[in-house]
Amino acid sequence: MEDLSLANGKVTHVITWHGKKFGFIGLVEKDWIATLSTIDEDDLEYKDFVSEGRRLARKLREEEGVDYVIALTHMLWKSDKHLAENVTGIDLILGGHDHDYGSPEVNGIKVVKSGTDFRNYSVVTLTFENDGHVDVDVQLESVDSIIPEDEEMKGIVEEHTKLMAVEMEIVLGYIDVDLDGRFEIVRRQESNLGDFITNIMLNSTEADVAILNSGVMRSDRIHRRGEFKIRDVMSILPIVNSVVVLAVTGTKIVAALENGVSKYPELDGCFPQVLSVILL
Repeated sequence: MEDLSLANGKVTHVITWHGKKFGFIGLVEKDWIATLSTIDEDDLEYKDFVSEGRRLARKLREEEGVDYVIALTHMLWKSDKHLAENVTGIDLILGGHDHDYGSPEVNGIKVVKSGTDFRNYSVVTLTFENDGHVDVDVQLESVDSIIPEDEEMKGIVEEHTKLMAVEMEIVLGYIDVDLDGRFEIVRRQESNLGDFITNIMLNSTEADVAILNSGVMRSDRIHRRGEFKIRDVMSILPIVNSVVVLAVTGTKIVAALENGVSKYPELDGCFPQVLSVILL
């Protein structure tokens, strides 16, 4: 049976580099599907990433004759580690979804996460020894001013920056305290930035309770007190989302809150920022 994938994406891919054949497979955890607002989970048939990882790795080696199998994943740390612990056919895991950096070795397999927003990247060097062993060296690199700018790209960015500069610098108001939007805060506890946004939601909708999943807040930094501009809003909420007002029972609100903290202490985007009106 032919492999079918979401959005007609490739199930496997093979390249030859310096005389070696590399096979790539893409894997996701089931929980990630629930974060996709444009997809109905009932329309999909999900296959366990461990069994599929094992099957695809074997297929690449037996049918394509690859020398090295790399899994490109969009899963949390625990799932990538579970994959490494249970699939011997995969040689290297390059993971996404988490927003922190790391490159631990699990069951003899390197699991590499390169952070978020292209602040860092990893230089992975593979050395194929004569005895068949492959040495994996991972070096952390930071994207900062030490790296010379590409002049062509710089020109493109400057052109678009000029077009947007006036709108982005519009001052919406002034804040008296720093607003904390770091992932390690908003995805594990209440934040004054979360309170700020949910307060706006309450006032604009006249609802009794506002619940915001922290995954929509993407700035991952502290916004210093002073002028609060459209630029700040765009960095905090770059993805267009809809605010929906629903009439629900207290039981359902409790269920929503329980779901929101179900992944704690993982840095999961479902963690809720909540604000409510005190009803007397």
